Amino acid sequence: MVPLPYLGIWRRDWIDRYDEHGAARREYRPAIWFQSRSYHVDLRIDPALAHLSMTASADVFAQSQIAFAGSTVVRTNEGREICQWHPRIAYPRLTGETDAGFMHFTNATHLMEQGLDGRYQESWQRLNDDEEAIHCLRFVSADASQHETFLMLGETYFALGSNYPEASSHPLPIYAWGERCENNWIVHESLAPWHVGKLVDIDPALQDAATTTTPRLSAVDCTLPLMPNKYWRLLEVD
Repeated sequence: MVPLPYLGIWRRDWIDRYDEHGAARREYRPAIWFQSRSYHVDLRIDPALAHLSMTASADVFAQSQIAFAGSTVVRTNEGREICQWHPRIAYPRLTGETDAGFMHFTNATHLMEQGLDGRYQESWQRLNDDEEAIHCLRFVSADASQHETFLMLGETYFALGSNYPEASSHPLPIYAWGERCENNWIVHESLAPWHVGKLVDIDPALQDAATTTTPRLSAVDCTLPLMPNKYWRLLEVD
């Protein structure tokens, strides 16, 4: 399992990319990373696409946005911690590239990541209270086993990572994150900008499953936020 200091929600505030001469180019492109004991959901949203609607070509979104979900492994090599992400699903596609970096905590709420090849350095800030537990509920489609969904859930925040397409008319998969808003939850960012600002419901039974020490896996199919017409079966609570 991933060490406890990593568990939570991390917001990237900058990334330095280094060229072959060692010169750095700093970017402030937003990224968010939800981490449970074993799994992650990661979104890299392009704010320049915020005005687009469902009439926009799907190819436009694939040019500048990335999202993925899967398992995470942390190991030590010569006294340095290496965090490696192993996506099970990804947008716009899975690749064979290694996604890993040297990690260093400056304090409990600030994490630095350096590329194994030294070509980049990222600064991550903890978004949630470090006492707030983040759990991952992993689902498979009730009628198509190739469709998976990772639901990250805490007291205040949630994230969805799924390879289920938005609709037959728009093949964008469902990746989004948001925050509790009284009795509902509100979407803050999504691959699909038309979801931003939506109020969504999360079944209280799923919230209970995320906070129960020994949850029972439900045999009853359920629906998930932003996918009201699709039924899912809970496989695992992490």
